[in-house]
Amino acid sequence: MKYRYCRWIALFTGASAGLCPEFMNAIYADSRYGLIREVWLIDKDLKAMQSIADRFPGKKVRMILLDLSDLQQIKSFSLLLKTYDPYIRLMINNISQESIGNFTDYSAQDIEALININATAPVLLLKLCQPHIMIGSVVIMFSSAGSIVPLDDNGLFGSAKQFCYYFSLSIFHELMWDGIRIMAACPGHMDDMKLRNKERRSYRMNPLPVTNNQRLAANILKHAENGKASYTPGLFYKIYRFIVRFGSHEKLMENSYRFY
Repeated sequence: MKYRYCRWIALFTGASAGLCPEFMNAIYADSRYGLIREVWLIDKDLKAMQSIADRFPGKKVRMILLDLSDLQQIKSFSLLLKTYDPYIRLMINNISQESIGNFTDYSAQDIEALININATAPVLLLKLCQPHIMIGSVVIMFSSAGSIVPLDDNGLFGSAKQFCYYFSLSIFHELMWDGIRIMAACPGHMDDMKLRNKERRSYRMNPLPVTNNQRLAANILKHAENGKASYTPGLFYKIYRFIVRFGSHEKLMENSYRFY
């Protein structure tokens, strides 16, 4: 077991997403994470990372500039891990880029970038970080409620996130034997600045429940620490998952246009 407390870190990927500050608030307020000495933020948006770091004066925050759609840049991250040899107490893989549009409208480059960001990058980063993840640590892989069933206009994103969901479940027991807890988080619509004012095909998307970020971050951490394999927050999305389990995917897909 690794006991060099001075190297304990929390690692956040996709740090510019709206949940990162709420996760940081949660870990700084939780005694279970009291030995974490540094937070690493990974994103391609330096301004957003700096804004997050400025909200936590006196805390040690390392900003790592990486374009997570570029697999070569992700692989170069291994050099930083080798140099600093951190012990990762908490890893939150919140890499996402939602895509709204018809498949025929995407270029080959668009498709490659979206799949890299939403599916390949989280898995590759987990593989690079695995030797540094200590016994008793927690890994959270962000999937999405949009992965529960294919949705019209959102096929690439939902399919990639479904891959993340099943990948996380598939290695749950493997990592558990190494003393590492991994959980797939499947939130619905979050209060994320990136998604505000985005054009949708249907106005009916607006009434869907939007999750409170502060409560969402706290609940995700709680369930991950308790060893759950997956977590879908919110009553609406829990009912949706239950219906999908016993209902027809084709019928649900036929009605998905009401929301997208």
